[in-house]
Amino acid sequence: METLEHQLRELPILLSLYRYWDGKRAGRPMPAWPDLDLLEMRAWLGNVNLVDVQDGGRTFRYRVFGTNVAQATGHDMTGRYVHELPAEVAEEVGRTYSEVYSTGKPLFVSHRQDSGVGLFRHYRLVLPLGPGDGEVSNILVGAWPVNEARRPIRSAPLGR
Repeated sequence: METLEHQLRELPILLSLYRYWDGKRAGRPMPAWPDLDLLEMRAWLGNVNLVDVQDGGRTFRYRVFGTNVAQATGHDMTGRYVHELPAEVAEEVGRTYSEVYSTGKPLFVSHRQDSGVGLFRHYRLVLPLGPGDGEVSNILVGAWPVNEARRPIRSAPLGR
């Protein structure tokens, strides 16, 4: 069985996010959201989604939806729920988040998607966050959409 680090070897940006998350655990099963520092996370921010776990893991709401992810998918899900995604995407994403919620373990997934603004492969590193008792309260998602030419999709700098 491949380790998570081995699976991420071709995506150094997600590997570095995993290592950051792992370092913040400090011997616990997972770090809590307050353990993370946005200044330290600036390299990933456009590609990070923060998901709130609600109703005992039955509902997931995007607190933050990365700007690069919004550009690639053609919509911003900030403040919206997973079930508001297109049905086939909502089902897959909901299953992934439910697995991370129930196991408390990170997960790496990828899928090919036609977003209406282009065809791309979407890589997601899904990381649990919790207060230290083993319960998952949030999910941090490093989402890395890559177009068919294998170039990461990035947004223009703010202010342009």
